[in-house]
Amino acid sequence: MVVDGEKSISWAAAKLKRSEKTIRRYRKELLENPNADLVHKNRGREPANKTDHELIWHLYCTKYYGLNITYFCEKLEENESIKISEGLVRLIFKEHDEFSAKAWRRTKNELRKRLRELKKLTKRQKEVLVQLETEPYVRTTHPTQPRSKYFGEELQMDASIHLWFGTRKCALHTAIDDATGLIVGAWFDCQETRNGYYQITKQFLAKYGLPLLIKTDRRTVFEYKRKNEKDMAEDAMTQYQHVCQTLGIELQCSSSPQFKPRVERSYGTLQGRLPFELKEAGVTTIEEANAFLKKYIQKFNEQFAIRKGIKSVWVKVAKD
Repeated sequence: MVVDGEKSISWAAAKLKRSEKTIRRYRKELLENPNADLVHKNRGREPANKTDHELIWHLYCTKYYGLNITYFCEKLEENESIKISEGLVRLIFKEHDEFSAKAWRRTKNELRKRLRELKKLTKRQKEVLVQLETEPYVRTTHPTQPRSKYFGEELQMDASIHLWFGTRKCALHTAIDDATGLIVGAWFDCQETRNGYYQITKQFLAKYGLPLLIKTDRRTVFEYKRKNEKDMAEDAMTQYQHVCQTLGIELQCSSSPQFKPRVERSYGTLQGRLPFELKEAGVTTIEEANAFLKKYIQKFNEQFAIRKGIKSVWVKVAKD
């Protein structure tokens, strides 16, 4: 009709939901060849850079199962030389009715609704649906707390008991700077111990110096109070308190997780990444794990810590 002059190009563009430039190209092709079908020459051809969805899914199931999407994409590029976007991985997960370890609640709800509507489920789909139905509600919003202004102004220390490697749980002690998010000390031990905290203290004293403030849990390692006793005698001071007082470091203790959110949040990232790194490195003992930590923490800090434009207030310790 456009070629015959019965209708305008703008009318055809609106009718066919194409641009006017495309309609002009169609008209030109039809004028040159009235029998042209106007089908794009690449229709039906596979793109040269097409990603093999089944290969990505196979790698996830066999080598990287349980990793979140961001970390999975990093490992594909690092180990398999496959550069892929997070959006495409989400699409592949959706094709196989799978969700990421860090999926939003909205994503899980959409998958749960879709699986409920299916009349016949595969074995894998049934397992996923059971997992979604029995998963406890977890609040996804976290109260934010402004960072400290200076590097070394505030350290937060804690330990996380988790299945980091092997078949038995152990404790990872860490000290993290609040301003930069830099892990300044890390140490594995069989459980949360005074030795673990001494080790990470030794690490940041030797590398950075004295911080102004340390925030920790209200553990007997840091603070000791007898029950039903209001006043605390001077001789009840713990060894760690005595060390901090001697070095001029302020020590604050609280049992509330909101008191030291930076270190609490860091364990979410570490628990999603470090176990896989330890498994990939073949770590089976605490000694091997502590040796591995030295290189891994450096890599972790390079990826997640903020150093640019933040001044330091660490007090250097005399080496003698």
